[in-house]
Amino acid sequence: MTTVTNPYVGLVAVSRTHVINLPNVGVTAIAGGLMWFVLGFFLYALVYAAAGSLVSRQEDLASVTTPLTMLVVGTYLAFFWVEANPTNPIGIALSIIPPLAPILMPARMATGDAQAWQVILAVILTIGEIALLNALAARIYANSVMRIGSRVKLSQAWRGTD
Repeated sequence: MTTVTNPYVGLVAVSRTHVINLPNVGVTAIAGGLMWFVLGFFLYALVYAAAGSLVSRQEDLASVTTPLTMLVVGTYLAFFWVEANPTNPIGIALSIIPPLAPILMPARMATGDAQAWQVILAVILTIGEIALLNALAARIYANSVMRIGSRVKLSQAWRGTD
């Protein structure tokens, strides 16, 4: 016998009894989070696409994507330091740098620690990096996709030579 539960029952019970106090999340925090999700998705998708096109076998993929994964994990760890020190100039700079901005800036925006000029600068730099990564990933892919056998070095994929 299966039991079907309605997910809204809990929300209705909480709203009627006021047992749990839910914080109000602003529309700007949600919109900012969605914007940074899209920008971060495109940025990291292009980086992983360029790296993935350097290998010809699935077994070689881990050696190429490990440094990229370490960057993401390192940014996640830096998130805790930046949130603990929101006015530190190093934390502000880290949240503006494009590979780190999609993870760090939404949190600074949600807590109200990011100024408008910092957010605008981070968005402009991230969009610029996405444009550059698009060109870079296309060139690397075009120069390495027809190679079979061993892993293609980044310098070979960039120049398009053997």
